[in-house]
Amino acid sequence: MAEEKNKCLFCGIVDGSVPSLKVYEGKNVVGVLSIKPATKGHVLIIPKNHQAYLHTLDPESLFEVMSAIRSVTLLLSQTFNPEGFNVINNMGPGAGQKLPHVCFEVIPRYKGDGVKVEIPQGEFKEQELMKVQEQVLTTSKTNTIKTLKAIKEGKVKASPEVKAEAEKALAQLEQAENPVKTAKKQYSTKLENILDKEE
Repeated sequence: MAEEKNKCLFCGIVDGSVPSLKVYEGKNVVGVLSIKPATKGHVLIIPKNHQAYLHTLDPESLFEVMSAIRSVTLLLSQTFNPEGFNVINNMGPGAGQKLPHVCFEVIPRYKGDGVKVEIPQGEFKEQELMKVQEQVLTTSKTNTIKTLKAIKEGKVKASPEVKAEAEKALAQLEQAENPVKTAKKQYSTKLENILDKEE
């Protein structure tokens, strides 16, 4: 991690060893103008903590990143009056991330700016979507049970009150109706209503 950090361009921007044009700075985050702007006012929001992925960023830094995005979009709105914004985070090489450091790009949008951000619209297949939902909810339940068990067994430090609540939640979760089945019922009902309205 240390070697990776030493070679990181964004860490250089954070510590000042790499020149940049800052437009925002907080305790855990900086906002700098992109040196290859897609449009006027294109800003990079960079957490000071060197982390490659959003889900490994500490909660305090994550909160401040979101706050910085809000502040910067407001500032750019007041300065340039764009028609809108794209806020983009590429996470992982498969998504186009070029540097192993979390970064959000705030791109003001103007009429005729030529910027294209296109997400293909796939075909709607209810059964496939429900299968994906089942996989995600199963993972979520497994992770939650794992965390609660760790608290119950003392592997995670917690107050007696929190430990008691964890034990109670664990018991309820292990005895509860399958959340996937419940979610499927709710989804199917809502989906039918939506399709009826569209017809």
